[in-house]
Amino acid sequence: MPPLFGEIAALITAICWSITPIIFAKAGKQIGALAINRLRLIISLIFYFTLHTILFHNPIPLGIPLETWLWLGGSGLVGLVVGDSFYYRALIEIGPRRSILLMSTAPIVAAVLAWMFLGQNLSWLQWVGIFTTVGGVLWVMGKQPDGVADKKARGQYLRGSLFALGGAVGQAIGLILARKGMSPDLPTLSVTLIRMLAATGAFWIVLLFRGQIGMTLAKLKLPSLSQKMFAGSFIGPFLGVFFSMVAITWAPVGIASTLMSLSPIIMIPLASRYFADRAGLRGVSGAILAVIGSAILILT
Repeated sequence: MPPLFGEIAALITAICWSITPIIFAKAGKQIGALAINRLRLIISLIFYFTLHTILFHNPIPLGIPLETWLWLGGSGLVGLVVGDSFYYRALIEIGPRRSILLMSTAPIVAAVLAWMFLGQNLSWLQWVGIFTTVGGVLWVMGKQPDGVADKKARGQYLRGSLFALGGAVGQAIGLILARKGMSPDLPTLSVTLIRMLAATGAFWIVLLFRGQIGMTLAKLKLPSLSQKMFAGSFIGPFLGVFFSMVAITWAPVGIASTLMSLSPIIMIPLASRYFADRAGLRGVSGAILAVIGSAILILT
């Protein structure tokens, strides 16, 4: 492979994960957070089935123990249904830049939960990384954006921040459950597919009993929405995850993870361009501080 192949793949991943919130934030204003998550899951699942079939000659992994399915399925329900639904609601309420910054605390929450429930001890340097990341996030979120002066706007800002934090907690718990179900001989793509399958099945079974499948799919007929949904589902949940697997295969995991965590910084010019959400010196410095903290946690 060419030099820095894994590192380049990690940067592509960070870019993909920065573009997707922009797309879904715009789509969410049309149809709401829950509909975004339902449609995103079914579209992404089609992409995963296709790639899994190409690479492993089966649309789903075979010979997997029931216990593994239960752990990974539970991980999908908590992380992709609950966590991502909160996250997409936050995108609508406070915009993608602040949402993705708050979601960057998910690895921190996961590390603390792993310390509490899996017995994975943290070094003093890792605790420094945790407090550095949290400090960066608090530095940015402590100052309300311009225009948040009246009571209604303040309520929306607080609500969106809580949704984003709820998304981070859901994602972190999902990671802990996935960790319990993973095994060295189970490919990362298969793990992701099982999680995606459980989440999609849960959402669409509920829709089936409510008789809302046709109504949900009909939303794709809205002007420009189908393009946003397919583009967002392909760029983030599919292409981003694919390049993340390439990254951790061809680059040291710590370096790859650090480069992939650059999304909050990449998001700053994108949010300014598409949402007129200018970060300012405080926003930029806080995002950089959060990424440095994540790097310390990942590399130690």
